[in-house]
Amino acid sequence: MHACILTIYITIYQLIYRCPYGLCRCYDANRHEDTKDFYQAQFRIPAAVALLVYGLGFPLLVFLLIMINKQDIKTDQVLHAHRIGYAIELSTKSVWNTRVKYKHLYYYFKPGKVYWLLWIIYRKLSISIIAVLFYSNPGFQLAFTILVLFSSYVLQVRNRPFMSPMERNAERNNFNDKVKEGGEKHKRIKSLIEEKLILAKKMQQQRGSGFLKDRNRALSKMHLRKREMKDERQRGLQMYLFDYNSVELVMLGSAICVCATGIMFTSGNFVGRPDLQVQRDLIAFAIILVVIVSRTEYLLFACLVPA
Repeated sequence: MHACILTIYITIYQLIYRCPYGLCRCYDANRHEDTKDFYQAQFRIPAAVALLVYGLGFPLLVFLLIMINKQDIKTDQVLHAHRIGYAIELSTKSVWNTRVKYKHLYYYFKPGKVYWLLWIIYRKLSISIIAVLFYSNPGFQLAFTILVLFSSYVLQVRNRPFMSPMERNAERNNFNDKVKEGGEKHKRIKSLIEEKLILAKKMQQQRGSGFLKDRNRALSKMHLRKREMKDERQRGLQMYLFDYNSVELVMLGSAICVCATGIMFTSGNFVGRPDLQVQRDLIAFAIILVVIVSRTEYLLFACLVPA
């Protein structure tokens, strides 16, 4: 129940936040945009309360939930990197309860990036404020949105916070390096992982792994070699298509291109200039192509990404 509610709030956060913030900027269309009429004054106090409670309260709630359960969250992330922890027998009671309640706050991030959802909320919040604050000037909206998106793009490149299935092996190696450095917390998690891996093997054997072993022995060496060669050819494509960080970068880059194109068209440079019609059409065609390619990649990612 907790996970469903948090997922809904995160998804519609930007939409809901714009509603009370927009009430603070409402005006009569027949008057000047700065006119303070009766309705604006009437809803200003409820809108301000909603802004504080939801706009600032929800990010604060997410921050508190992450900080209170930080140790269990990191433990669950490491278990996830080792492909265990998907059952209560392969986890601890505390870690399992945290996963069931709050997994959508951290599940797709690396162990050192448990806070990254706060950056995503910051992006949603900033774009909502820009959309309403500069509602009468599309050029300002697009310019400030580019600043927000570009800062998000830089942070994404520097941190690569998402833990895609293709990056789990690197995270396991990183965790083992930290264990060798002598951290007590990492040593405790390592002992838990070793214990649960042994239990996972026993559970797999009880579920009929003997049949799988017999089937694997029946495969010829030539067939295994062909499979390895095929996997090597597909690994590069899979590393990109099924990598959460790459998809995020493509989406952010596409959004930046759309905003930059919007600034070009709102600048008025093409108005009354028939000699620039070809240039305008080329820019429009290029941005349409960028949007189609980026959305196609996202659909492929959503349909084909491993669970």
